[in-house]
Amino acid sequence: MKSNIQKKNMKKNKKDTRPKKQISKFKYGLGKIILVILFTCIVALAIYLLLDWSLDLASKRNIINEKSINSLITAVKNNDYDKAVSLYEQLSDEDMNSLSESAQFRDDINNKFNDIFVSNEQNSTDKYKIVEYFSIFIYDSEVDKTINNLYITFKTTNMSYENYQNTINHISDLLKNGNFVNIINLYNEKAELIKISREQYNKAKSFENEQDYLNAYECYMSVIAEDIFYYSVAQEDAVKLKSAIKASILERARIYESENDIENAYYTIKSAPDIIINDPEIIEYNQYITDLYQKSTYVQYTGIVYNMFFHSLALYPEIAFSSLRGEELFNIMATKYEFQKCLEKLYEHGYILINTTDIYETYQKDGKEYLKIKEYLLLPEGKKPLIMSFDNLSCTHADVGFCKKLVIDENNNLASIVTVNGTDTMTYDGEHVLILYDFVKQHPDFSYNNAMAIIGMSGYESLFGYATADLNSPNRQQELDGAKKVADKLKEMGYVFANHSYFHYANSSDIPSRYSDLEWLKYDTELWKQYIEPVLGITNLYITPGGKNYSVSKYVDGDHADPCYNYLVSAGYQVILSVGRGQAYTNKIIGITNPTFYFGTSLFMDRYNIDGKSFYKEDVKLEDVFGFSYSEIIDPVRDTYKQSF
Repeated sequence: MKSNIQKKNMKKNKKDTRPKKQISKFKYGLGKIILVILFTCIVALAIYLLLDWSLDLASKRNIINEKSINSLITAVKNNDYDKAVSLYEQLSDEDMNSLSESAQFRDDINNKFNDIFVSNEQNSTDKYKIVEYFSIFIYDSEVDKTINNLYITFKTTNMSYENYQNTINHISDLLKNGNFVNIINLYNEKAELIKISREQYNKAKSFENEQDYLNAYECYMSVIAEDIFYYSVAQEDAVKLKSAIKASILERARIYESENDIENAYYTIKSAPDIIINDPEIIEYNQYITDLYQKSTYVQYTGIVYNMFFHSLALYPEIAFSSLRGEELFNIMATKYEFQKCLEKLYEHGYILINTTDIYETYQKDGKEYLKIKEYLLLPEGKKPLIMSFDNLSCTHADVGFCKKLVIDENNNLASIVTVNGTDTMTYDGEHVLILYDFVKQHPDFSYNNAMAIIGMSGYESLFGYATADLNSPNRQQELDGAKKVADKLKEMGYVFANHSYFHYANSSDIPSRYSDLEWLKYDTELWKQYIEPVLGITNLYITPGGKNYSVSKYVDGDHADPCYNYLVSAGYQVILSVGRGQAYTNKIIGITNPTFYFGTSLFMDRYNIDGKSFYKEDVKLEDVFGFSYSEIIDPVRDTYKQSF
């Protein structure tokens, strides 16, 4: 038994220990690759089927969308408002984007909008409703073009502002779903100016009917060039009125003259408004009747010609005197308050402005021009001649309370730019040239033959606030042009210019320190003639820088060999003004035999300075010369700073 069992076990062991059949590595790897490929093919097939289904679905959807959009476009084209709105409201966001990109749809809407305001055909209600509903699809350029066409029609025809506004309101209502407010407001602002312009034209007609020709003229001149339909007509009417005003003034003056009423003839021509005072016929008759009037009513004056000068005015002395240059400005400047008070006192004490040319006549001798001092001046009784001058109108202290710039405004009037707290403001009293001009307008008997003042200009800083000193600036010509416009306006107002030197004896690397006074004077004068004279014009007046007298005392002693003084005269400067208080000595010239400071070809005069320094000096007081005291004109603000300086 045991033996049998052992035999079975031995057979079994023999069977179990037989080697198994092995799979090769190559076949195993190949099998894996086949499985991967098979899996990939299955995935690819699945993706293909999914994409095919998606594309088919998208295609079907695009066809549906295209049909919807095309249907909408068709409905819009046919002015089928209800259908268009119904289709539009069914569109998805994606459809909306497609519609926005549809040039055909947008063009259809824009064409309908344009047709409403351009076509003469009757527009259906549905067309209006479609444009209103779909106004978000209208181009800004189309709206601008339509309103601009309306605006052009308004300003080039007699279309009323009411009709213009009604149309604009209609457009605004039509486009209320769009964002066109800025475009509409822009044209409304332009149209408002045209409206105001036309109101001025209508006022002019009313004034003209009432024979108020001056106000009518001003209203005609207020019609703006943009108002094309009325502008040219208004200009023509203004010219006619100007001629009528001139004819009326001359007729009335000549009637008085024919009745030997010279005084009324004189005051009639003096009443001529600014619009005709430069007319050649008015100027000629004014000179003629003025001569008759002065000879018949004025009295002979002999004696002193008074002379007073100012630097630029401190408009805000609290700023000026508390600045880093406070002490300097306190000493050499007057305030606006002081200048205004001084004018009042000069007027009260009988002074009258004259020009230097009123003092003398000229004649030729041995190839030279000589001055002949007049034996007397014809002035209104009780009047004393005064020459006023302003030095260094460069406007370079704007940051400390002074005028920044002189400009010409839109009405061709002189104005000043003043800076306060960093803000520029246009004013008409920001410098003495403006204040004096207005004062003379209010007190015409303060000026003899429309005399104003002398303006002494240097060149090393700027002219009237224009950056003209930098000879290498690319903008210099533009600045020169601006300065020349101001200079021409000042001359038109009655001011005259003087050479006040180019460098004003300022330290400059351009001038060698070794230069003598004569060398400096020649170099400096040549610069002024080269760069400043073309802006201001030729002048025979020279104001010495810093009051330097160039040894004129030698001339008083009979020594006429002083090179500096002789050079100035040879350079064309016949009247030379300095600084001092010897008014009764240097300026006693009218009716005086051989005046001390008259030298045949030239005349030297002293000037009294009105500034902080002079207020506190005791040598020659203001009252001793002009008859009123400093206390009557001094600015109270000086008390705050007097002790500090």
